[in-house]
Amino acid sequence: MEENYPIYSETYLVVEDMPIFPGCNLSGTKNDLQQCFITEINRWISMTITLPQILRDSNIEGTVYVQFVINVNGEVKDTRIIRGLHPALDEISINAVESLPKFIPGMQDGKRVNVQLVVPIKFEIR
Repeated sequence: MEENYPIYSETYLVVEDMPIFPGCNLSGTKNDLQQCFITEINRWISMTITLPQILRDSNIEGTVYVQFVINVNGEVKDTRIIRGLHPALDEISINAVESLPKFIPGMQDGKRVNVQLVVPIKFEIR
């Protein structure tokens, strides 16, 4: 059954209860939830990204920073590059973030809110 929480339409950077990655242990501390969020989002992105051989051969290394919003429904929205590396890597990064599963939304004052986040995606040639 869907819980009916009031919602705010504005977007926050920091909230009382940050969004939760699905599958993280809800009975953990806020620190545990934050660590799980970071671990799981990194795992998801690393499993999702596949570099074409031409990009591997180009020896381009560095970090792409992707900004996005987890909205009041837990969906990833408003994805954009805030610091790119290469157009192809930027597109791969956007696609990886947009493929993230539905989150448990962030909460502020007992209300679901939009939360803006930035994730760094590091590309290394190995």
